[in-house]
Order: sequence, then structure tokens, then C-alpha cells
Amino acid sequence: MPKCPWLANSAVFDLMEEVKFKYHSPRLELAKVAVCFADSKPFVKGRFNWGKTLKFSPLNKLFQQHNKIYDFLIILSTDAWHEVLTGDEREALLDLHLTRCVAEFLPNFIEENGKKKPIKDKWGRVEYSSDMKLDEEGNPIWKVLPLDLPVFGANVRRYGIWCEDLATFKEAVDLGLTKEKEGIDFMPQNGFSVNSGGGGFSPGYRGMLIPNADCSFTANYSEEERAAMALAGKEKEIASSFEIPESDDHN
Repeated sequence: MPKCPWLANSAVFDLMEEVKFKYHSPRLELAKVAVCFADSKPFVKGRFNWGKTLKFSPLNKLFQQHNKIYDFLIILSTDAWHEVLTGDEREALLDLHLTRCVAEFLPNFIEENGKKKPIKDKWGRVEYSSDMKLDEEGNPIWKVLPLDLPVFGANVRRYGIWCEDLATFKEAVDLGLTKEKEGIDFMPQNGFSVNSGGGGFSPGYRGMLIPNADCSFTANYSEEERAAMALAGKEKEIASSFEIPESDDHN
């Protein structure tokens, strides 16, 4: 029977605080972060178990000790921490979770017809100020970012390619850049067609659209035509697929 999660020891807390101060200050200076371990497997369905990052709600905080009220909780797999990761990799994993912890900010406003409206770009994205959102007691309002490419990108800029999944993704990116320079069309195993010389949308075999490089549309070849072109030395066949590593927690 799995054990209940348990609080990490002082050494893990100290390491987390060190990473927090080194790379996330003053951004997370006001955030209080707890770390615990869970009796979970280091790999789930063959993929590395990244753990979870959770935000404590105001209701959760009611049951915390008044001298230790935390805003976030990082949950780590004990087997991944002790049996899989090295010292530097442990630090990188803590950094990955801390990268997901952010404050909410107030939007910039513009006045139209006597009413304030958030400023948005042409894509509908809100422009935010540097002023944090505060609750009724004057504390910052926090949120957890999804474990997506921007989060991994920030983490990799600080720690490099520190695990197998990131190394696999780097190989896919390197392959893509190489083929883009060579001007070769992509035909991944999922059936989509990607023209590496371009960036708009190009029809795939299944009638779906995916981005190309220069916002142009590229005609699709049939499988028979591609085979003939390959035999003629006019095209190289590429078959690769990669799934972005993802956490169970998106909240």
C-alpha cells in the first residue's frame, strides 16, 4: 500500500531555497515553498516522473501553522530523487518546479468611452504591468504555470540538457533545423506534412493544417509520388515523431 506523502528533510529545503534565491529572486522573494516526497515510481508509462507543483488555496492555509504558511508545494518522486537523479539533476528539477511558480499581475489599461479596458495585441493577448495582484490582506496572488515549452526553455537556459527526455527533444530540434537548412519537406509518422522552407499552414494527408515557415501553402505529394522522388534522388525521406514531456498537473 503506497505511503502518504511526507515532508522533505532540511537538506532538500535548503537546496530549494538556494535555487530560489539564485535564479528566482526577487520574483519569488515573497513566495513560501514547501517540498515533500511521494511514494511514486520514477517512470510512468516509460516517461520520467517530473512530480507536481501545487498552489495552496486560502482554505488550505487555514490548516497550516501560523508561523509556516506556504504558498506552493512541490511533490517529488522519492525513487526518482534518490535512485535516478544526480546532485546537479536534483537542483535542475527543483528549478523546473520553481519556474512554474509565478505571481499574477495587473493588466495595463486604456480608457475608451469613459471605460477602462485591458490593452491587448492583435492576437488578443493581454499586456500586463509590473504591479502584482494582491488579495484582501495585501498578499500576492500566485498561480502555477503548465509544464510547457516556455517553462522547459527557461529551465534549460540555466541547467542545459540535464535529462533523457530533454536530450530526445534536442535531437528532434536539431534534426528539424538541419532539414530546414536543406529545404526538405517533413513527413512525420502522424501523417502531417510540414514544408521546412516555410511557416503558415500546409495541408496534410488527412486534410488537416499545420504551420509552415513563411505562411505559405505547400502542395502535398502522394506517397507514391514521394517514393518516386526519393528513388530519383530528389527527396530524402524523414520519419520522426516526438511527444513533449508533460506533467499530470496543469492547474
